[in-house]
Amino acid sequence: MVVIPVAVFVLVFLLTRPLFTKVTRRPVQEPEQKEETQTEEILDTDTAVVKAASDDMKGAPGWNVSDSGWWYLNDDMTTFTGGWKTIDGQRYYFKDSGYMATGWVNTGTVKDSYFDSYGILDTSKQQKLVALTYDDGPSANTDKVLDALEKYGAKATFFVVGMQADYYTSQLQREYDLGMEIGNHSYTHPWLNQLTPDEIDEELGHDDDVISKVTGSAPALVRPTGGGISANVIESINRPLIQWDVDTLDWEHLDADQTYDRAMRLVQDGSIILMHDLFAPSADCADRMISSLQEAGYKLVTVSELAEAYGYDLEPGGQYYAFYPGGCEENRTKQQGLDEIYDA
Repeated sequence: MVVIPVAVFVLVFLLTRPLFTKVTRRPVQEPEQKEETQTEEILDTDTAVVKAASDDMKGAPGWNVSDSGWWYLNDDMTTFTGGWKTIDGQRYYFKDSGYMATGWVNTGTVKDSYFDSYGILDTSKQQKLVALTYDDGPSANTDKVLDALEKYGAKATFFVVGMQADYYTSQLQREYDLGMEIGNHSYTHPWLNQLTPDEIDEELGHDDDVISKVTGSAPALVRPTGGGISANVIESINRPLIQWDVDTLDWEHLDADQTYDRAMRLVQDGSIILMHDLFAPSADCADRMISSLQEAGYKLVTVSELAEAYGYDLEPGGQYYAFYPGGCEENRTKQQGLDEIYDA
């Protein structure tokens, strides 16, 4: 196998890239009765699993509390875990630990749900979603991005270049092991929109082969190099084509602060943010960006999760720049103004 040094790839790329006192009775501050606003699906289904109470969750039957939170103890010394349960006419969600959910908690859907201090679902609070995408790796910088994603329990989508993955196989393996989404970004990173159908097939096929050796299957998504589209690209690539609505221009300025500032200024609910794990500055700002996005109310998900959460069907040959919660019409309307935003 011929190993292509990263420095050589970067040079070629820059020159050719397409631009918790237990309580034994129900106290005043315990989960109280509230008028519910849950959906019909949540109201009708008890999904919590009954398990023997752990040593740190003993007490009298009924509600108990500790520094770790509230739990409900049944007469047979069992607790509820991992799902919804109706108690005295009120709906609660219990985490896998057996504690009643409060704050932002994932209940099995892409979006997390918000529960107040009484354990009541507050549907007025809606979590925002965003998809971070990284192109042109894996590289020596990829682990730094993965460290940040793992630290904050976030997800991202990596559009992989095959000749990089041939060398940085452990990074590709780690992406997969951490549950990141992996997409096809060609094998040698040519301008796909300047290739013949056979050449496009060869590029993507070679990349599929490299990736599938690690993941066990070919990627479902493709990002055309540089976002370039042609009739041959659309006709030859029988997979969804993923573009972006937030371009950090990290490849151009190679500055961590500019990458961070541009992403935070342009992001909105449903955005797809473009970055490159090939470049050190982009990896350098990952921790700060991920933390800031979460503090701003965003959950970082994969592209496919984002599309699913907001009801988009990914069609072969379709181009997708973002998945705004308003639906396709709003998506198209907002997309028309992206060039003006980027020029600002």
